[in-house]
Amino acid sequence: MFDEAVVRIRSGRMHRGIGIGFRRRDAAVRLRILGLPNWCEVIEDRLGDGEYEFVYRAGARHVLSGEEAFVVRLDDAGAVTATVAAVSRPVWAPLNRLQGWAMAGYLRGMGPRGHRKAQKTWRNPGKLPTVKGR
Repeated sequence: MFDEAVVRIRSGRMHRGIGIGFRRRDAAVRLRILGLPNWCEVIEDRLGDGEYEFVYRAGARHVLSGEEAFVVRLDDAGAVTATVAAVSRPVWAPLNRLQGWAMAGYLRGMGPRGHRKAQKTWRNPGKLPTVKGR
């Protein structure tokens, strides 16, 4: 499940699974949200021993101002933990709901196809959504 989660993040399948277009070229990512292109800058893309981190920052032509981070960890027992964290400010207040919906969808999209019964926990501070599976 760890390797699959990494592939889903890197390939954009996690984003496309919830209807957000994803195209990456080097350190630039174009997300297509509600039909509009939104540019991001990749600031972290690191695969280590049992851990993968992918972080991007919203560019000037984006509906949000902030960063999103996707982290997948594999522990010694073989359990996989996926975390999505976002720090952002929408340019239009109703987009807050859109981001919450997207974050839940990203977590589902990191798992294998049909993996929809993932356990989600919300931790403070910042209400970081986390999903655990094997």
